[in-house]
Amino acid sequence: MMFIPIQIAAVIAIAHSSPEPLPLKQANSVAAREAAAIHVIQSLNRAQQAFYVEHRRFAPDLRSTLAGWPASSESYRYQVRGTNRIGIQLAEPRAMNLRSVSGAVMPDAQGRPITIVCRSLASGPPARAPIAQNGRLTCAAGTEPVR
Repeated sequence: MMFIPIQIAAVIAIAHSSPEPLPLKQANSVAAREAAAIHVIQSLNRAQQAFYVEHRRFAPDLRSTLAGWPASSESYRYQVRGTNRIGIQLAEPRAMNLRSVSGAVMPDAQGRPITIVCRSLASGPPARAPIAQNGRLTCAAGTEPVR
């Protein structure tokens, strides 16, 4: 039974990495800033999974998901929403030349996590949340899955 707490600690440690872990010389490029936002959303998806294992619900806000996680960076504003059934993570760009990024996590019928990360097709806000339908997650209209 000690496996779950160790697993949660590992997920939280991974998710607590810097929100924009790219070398400084790359930090100004659009692709690098979007990649950093994708990394943050992936980390928040993992943090939501850990929160769900412990609480049997998803964190309702960023503060509950990761204490001390910044709500914004120079390039993006981050939001977390959660219910008993799904956790939604959003990265809304602060500049019109950046694309928004969103993610979601929910349990499947067996309780295993299903996750998705999506990126908008066009630059600029708003970030559109993925859609949960028939036990699956899909990207919203105007967004595409990040592979």
